[in-house]
Amino acid sequence: MNPLIVGGMDNTTVLNLHQQSAVSTVQLAMACLSFVGASSTVLAMTWRDQITRPEIYPFFQLSLSDLLASFGMILSCILFKIPLNDITEVCRITTAFATGFYIITFALTVTFALETLRLLQMDSIDRLVSAAYVISWSVALPFFAISFLTEAWNSHKVAANKPVCTKHNYQCLMIMHHVKDECLAEQAKEMRGREITKAYFLTILLITFLLLIVLYYIIYKRVRRKHCEGGLVRKEEHSKAKDTRNRGIIHCFAFAVCWLPSLILGCMTYSTNISVPNIYGLYIWQAICSPSQGLVNSIVYGWSRTAFHRALRLNVNLPPSRTPFARWQNNQRTVYHTFSDHEASSSEADSNANRVVAM
Repeated sequence: MNPLIVGGMDNTTVLNLHQQSAVSTVQLAMACLSFVGASSTVLAMTWRDQITRPEIYPFFQLSLSDLLASFGMILSCILFKIPLNDITEVCRITTAFATGFYIITFALTVTFALETLRLLQMDSIDRLVSAAYVISWSVALPFFAISFLTEAWNSHKVAANKPVCTKHNYQCLMIMHHVKDECLAEQAKEMRGREITKAYFLTILLITFLLLIVLYYIIYKRVRRKHCEGGLVRKEEHSKAKDTRNRGIIHCFAFAVCWLPSLILGCMTYSTNISVPNIYGLYIWQAICSPSQGLVNSIVYGWSRTAFHRALRLNVNLPPSRTPFARWQNNQRTVYHTFSDHEASSSEADSNANRVVAM
């Protein structure tokens, strides 16, 4: 029997039952890993009482939003497989909760880059960074508003009474649903609401990609310019600029690894010529990458960096030369034009150097 045909109808816009179960299982596993990763950094920063430190504050907020997003996805994956009736509205809440906090993580990732830029420009973009934090935690509000309106319009009934739609709690399946998904309600207002929230998510995702590339390029160029202001660029200064570029590439690459599959899949599901079961591999790719963001961020922004350990005073005896940015500690005056060899005290120099290396 053709697995794409259930109940005599072609289900080209819906994953079959085996595929749905596999995607949900992979998502649950990766979300649990992310929950552990994000929890570890949040607990470490809280336990050491270092949340308000300039080099810790932006990462703490990013980790917290990762933690909440992972928690929402874990709940959705569990509810998807629990044989309960009439929990469609609960599924809508958990999926909206998780997706909304993923949107917040996008904005906070950009804010982290802005914080790095502020450390290079000192106080010239203070207002912009302060506004970025407010925007980051507010950017999901339109998504939540539309989701709740869609919930109000919802009849709480599955559109198609077929096993592929009713065996599991389909509304809890956090994937890029096809624009003509047969298992979702067909009321005009509700379909419009889903289309708007999906477009909003993809738009924020694409904007984040572009902003990260632009911001880290600006950071790299600014570091190079500051080194060149002193005249002849030494080998060490060139190396520091190169390290800055590499760190920016790592941050952009980490974000791309997590969310490029979702961006590609989201765009593809707008096509009416796409048979969803035939792109099952892409859904598995998305299920592996997107929920893993909390784990990836905890490694890239946290545990893999000597500066993070130093900021938490977890590894104070580790030689500063072990990390590229740590070399800024001995040469930070070439980065901050506001400090000269005669004007900055050693304690002030160490304080600002630590702020930079932790970013």
